[in-house]
Amino acid sequence: MSGPKFVLFDLGKSSKPLSKLVDAVSQGLGTLYEPTKIRRKAKALADASLIKAEGDIKKKELLRRAANRLAFQEISRQENIEHIIEIAAENLPDTVSEEPVDRDWISRFFDECKDVSHEDLQKLWARILANEVAIPKSCSRKTLSILKDISSNDAHIFNIFCSLLWLHDDDYFFPYKYDLDGNESQLVKYGLSQNKCLHLDNLGLIHCKNLFTPINSGDILNYYNRNHVCYTQSSNIEAEIYSYPLTLPGIELLSAINPEFNWEFYVHSSMLFSDDYGVFLACLI
Repeated sequence: MSGPKFVLFDLGKSSKPLSKLVDAVSQGLGTLYEPTKIRRKAKALADASLIKAEGDIKKKELLRRAANRLAFQEISRQENIEHIIEIAAENLPDTVSEEPVDRDWISRFFDECKDVSHEDLQKLWARILANEVAIPKSCSRKTLSILKDISSNDAHIFNIFCSLLWLHDDDYFFPYKYDLDGNESQLVKYGLSQNKCLHLDNLGLIHCKNLFTPINSGDILNYYNRNHVCYTQSSNIEAEIYSYPLTLPGIELLSAINPEFNWEFYVHSSMLFSDDYGVFLACLI
């Protein structure tokens, strides 16, 4: 009797990053790509239940349907997991850390993503996995829990928001001018709204409670890898910019999405800094 067949990767052609991904997946799943094993388990469950229910036709049918449902659910989950692993393999960097992926983290990862069938969300989960293989501890378990509750529409809104972020030190923030409409007009032009931002806040991805980002003369602001030196009207006065910053889970998810450069926002926010906050930017070429 031949053993189970594993068809996940051709290990003979695998690189070091791919080998590390295989090791991490093996820790989380135990076995790779074994839907036939799931079917056997489901059939065994059905057979055992049918023996106990012998003579009771209605119960037999009920148990058979339950076993079929279980088999369908587990096969669907296996397919979801396999697709995420395949996408992760395509997103691995050329080099990875020598540090192994935490066994508890990888188990938690597969438990949280097993019911994700939407293609865009699978890509998001796959990038998280690839990033964790490359640099362990780049994604916390809290972020995995948040990601589990994110819909494809949530991910779309977050993607838009992340295209409107400046980087100051290690903090990403959306700058705005406080006004009577609660900066609604500033958000709408970019496809956002106050309600959408509040929703991202409720998910735990951003803070939108009228916080401030302090800017001093000589600080560096970055937008899409464009560094800018800040000059304030007075070198002794700190400018406080109204902002919606990312939370730590938001920052961790940012590394797994692909927001697009927004030229309109870049120009508008640069003028916002100077006209409303007295912060002038000099782009470093």
